[in-house]
Amino acid sequence: MKLPDDLTGLARVAEVPSWAELNRQWLVAQIAGLAHRIKTVDSRDAESADDPTTFTPALVHCANVFGLSPFERHLLLLVAGLQLDHGLRQAVAARCPDGSARASFGLALEALPQPHWDALSPDSPLRHWRMVEPEPGPVLSRAPLQIDERVLHFLAGVPANDPQLTSVGKVLEPEREVTGVGEPSLTNLVARALTAAGDRAIIVLHGDKSDAAALRDAALASIAPLGHPAAWFSANDLPADAMSVTLLARHIDREAALTGIFPIFAAEGDHAVRTATGLVARLHSPCLWLGSPGNELSALPRTARVLRFELPAPSPQRTRERLLA
Repeated sequence: MKLPDDLTGLARVAEVPSWAELNRQWLVAQIAGLAHRIKTVDSRDAESADDPTTFTPALVHCANVFGLSPFERHLLLLVAGLQLDHGLRQAVAARCPDGSARASFGLALEALPQPHWDALSPDSPLRHWRMVEPEPGPVLSRAPLQIDERVLHFLAGVPANDPQLTSVGKVLEPEREVTGVGEPSLTNLVARALTAAGDRAIIVLHGDKSDAAALRDAALASIAPLGHPAAWFSANDLPADAMSVTLLARHIDREAALTGIFPIFAAEGDHAVRTATGLVARLHSPCLWLGSPGNELSALPRTARVLRFELPAPSPQRTRERLLA
């Protein structure tokens, strides 16, 4: 086999690191800088290096989409770094009176730049989006801090699903999961609507009640060109109590902010539809609703955000194809 005369171009391409490797290198450097700051007396005045312009690290993306302050961003880096780096654990252990390598809010207030007390208030981004939580205890400043496992994996650039979503639904990759092409003109319209609708929008796909597979195909075909995953939920599998519904909605919105995931709700059964409607009412991210919009969905305060698309009745040929599939 004859090799190319000039392999320089191929070597140059091979040397370009992936986003995951760039993210890893950047995160390692940030954690090392944080460990150095914690060891030094003047750590509060030290600042991290400028963020890269060639790619967006996961921590920077997280800070941007959730509106983290510089102190909250450093606090998130601290609790993540303690899970990932032995050197940082040593630095924290040397600073703690009891020698434990566990972050506390008091340590963060002492060691991190631009501290503010409300960074761990219940309404702060870190707490609202369930990224960081203090362990139960009488003194908040001394309570060890825990990072959510899904957030930790995201910061490290490790593919993972949120257990809060997969416990009641399924994460789908449309480009691999689509089993039919749907109606191209309709799915193109839906894809454009998803792109343009913005926050708190409900895209309703409805049609022949007996052809649930057609709705599924149309929904996944609409999302596939956008390059985003989908979170598929059957209304019958959703939790019924208000607290669990609120928590699930928050996790869906968090995942949408992190990865651009699109939630899809397959509505069936009157009671289940009411539960799904309650969940959709709490969402800020756009979603797809498969089935009749119903009176409950139409009565939501954001009715103007409900966009309806009706699938045409399946042709006899398409029906035969489905029966033979």
